[in-house]
Amino acid sequence: MSQHDRLFVARLRRERDGTRIVLRGELDLVTARVLERTVRRAARGGRGPTLIDVSGLTFCDLAGQRMLLHALGAGSPLVGTSPRCLSRLFELTGYPAVLPASAAQPPPSSAAEASGGTSLPAAPGDLALAEAYA
Repeated sequence: MSQHDRLFVARLRRERDGTRIVLRGELDLVTARVLERTVRRAARGGRGPTLIDVSGLTFCDLAGQRMLLHALGAGSPLVGTSPRCLSRLFELTGYPAVLPASAAQPPPSSAAEASGGTSLPAAPGDLALAEAYA
């Protein structure tokens, strides 16, 4: 196990009515393989649905999102409270509807949006990563 792998944990919990994969830490290009192995292991257990709890994620990049979407497509719904980093990533890439309903709409990111106004779109290539992961 590399030091990078220790920043992410995917715990498999067998429950009476199915399986739950609880995610903690940073899901990215390197750690997405851990989630992939865990999803495959859960599928081999085959007892009821497999739910993926995303509430413990602190970071997610596009590779992590791709793995979550792959698991979702295989019938594993995402559950838990979506952290801001995940809500923002899914919103920016056009997938907010696949997140748990309780957090699919991230809070307004500016005072203008909070007051009902609109904010100007960022220039191409000018994505404020600090806002995306705040």
